[in-house]
Amino acid sequence: MKTGTKKAWKITAFVLLGLIAAVILAAAAYVLYVVIEYDRIEDNLVLSVENPIDGKYLEIGESYTAVTYNIGFGAYSPDFSFFMDSGEMLDGTVVTGKYGKAIDKEHVLKDITGSVNVLKESKADFILVQEADTDADRSYHVDQYAALKEALSGYSSTFAVNFHSAYLMYPLNDHHGKSTAGIATFSAYGITESVRRSYPVDDGFAKFFDLDRCFSVNRIAVEGGKELVLIPYVGLRRGRTYQRTAACSVEAVHRSGIRRRQLRHSGRRLQSRTCRQFGNFPHSAEDSDLGVSFDYRNAGR
Repeated sequence: MKTGTKKAWKITAFVLLGLIAAVILAAAAYVLYVVIEYDRIEDNLVLSVENPIDGKYLEIGESYTAVTYNIGFGAYSPDFSFFMDSGEMLDGTVVTGKYGKAIDKEHVLKDITGSVNVLKESKADFILVQEADTDADRSYHVDQYAALKEALSGYSSTFAVNFHSAYLMYPLNDHHGKSTAGIATFSAYGITESVRRSYPVDDGFAKFFDLDRCFSVNRIAVEGGKELVLIPYVGLRRGRTYQRTAACSVEAVHRSGIRRRQLRHSGRRLQSRTCRQFGNFPHSAEDSDLGVSFDYRNAGR
């Protein structure tokens, strides 16, 4: 082998080794960044009630309306598909989502404006919103909770963060990025107390990117010293997210004077179900009577 050829092979080998070393170092640095960024929100976190309403109580025997809406971080326009979603067309064609974040900021602003208008026009007594971003790459840093509060200025509100991940470099062609998002509760009646309760989370590496799953317990005064409790949350079933909104009384629904079916629900693409118990919900002894039967509605995007 000629000297020039040997030298060329050596240079090529050094370049390849250098590239491999650079990739390994970059991967190690990313893993270190993710580990450093990792932080779980504490359980039993007291949430601040914004725009508190004093002296406005629910009345026994009256009917009230509630709307629950997953706004999908303002991304789900007709031309959007999420990279983690997949399905099958009627003709049997398997399809997979394309995007890691919203198509662009203009789409987010348009979709959030539409969602806000739907909720505002509903004039519901209680409005419960899931997947609302406050600062996220996936929605181009549009503060959706702020937009909701501005439009629903006559409501008290609380916000529980359930997703605050490190920067997700996936999919490779459209990074999902870093996200802070949560579930918002709006009430036309005074919220006397709100607490964020945490779900157990994955113990493996996936925990660094997983949702910080939670539900919030929002207490609303009923005349006669009773309480109505609204519990919006996002959970898992068969690997897919779904939304639930529970309405019950800490003293037990039947003893609050507001019958379950008097808390009526409205909204788009809702399906009625009945949940018998909270099951694996982490709750304290003082909240143990939340296990009574109650009605809830699933909300699609």
